[in-house]
Amino acid sequence: EEPLAPTVTLDLNLPARLPENYVPEAGLRLQLYRRLAGLTDQAAIDEMGQELIDRFGPLPEPVVNLLYVVRVKVLAINAGVEAISQEDGQLVLKSAALESMDRVKLQSQLQAQGVPARVARRAIWLELRDAGGWQGDLVKTLEALRI
Repeated sequence: EEPLAPTVTLDLNLPARLPENYVPEAGLRLQLYRRLAGLTDQAAIDEMGQELIDRFGPLPEPVVNLLYVVRVKVLAINAGVEAISQEDGQLVLKSAALESMDRVKLQSQLQAQGVPARVARRAIWLELRDAGGWQGDLVKTLEALRI
């Protein structure tokens, strides 16, 4: 593992965890969290999700959310995003990399995909749409930013 691997601060306000009634043994839960933290690509995240289903049964919502959060973290690191948080009913992606990007092109690319985003000099503001719509918007935005 790289000692200076980029990190990203995530505040998505999602219940994301391995519940005790899903993985009862504390030591095993800790081991799984460590493995999840080390995942670096979508294929590995998908494999881990499948392994959890094979070992413990269908994924409860907090585990689905946990896998989503890991996916967002990986995408954010690849997109040069330093932080994702919720402010004033919107999702804010902060990235210094935006300053050197064609923000007008990015804005129209996101709008073409139906993502309600506002691209600023160092941040992208996403509307928090209901029913998890914002989760897809966030993934599309991070994929559009990928460097």
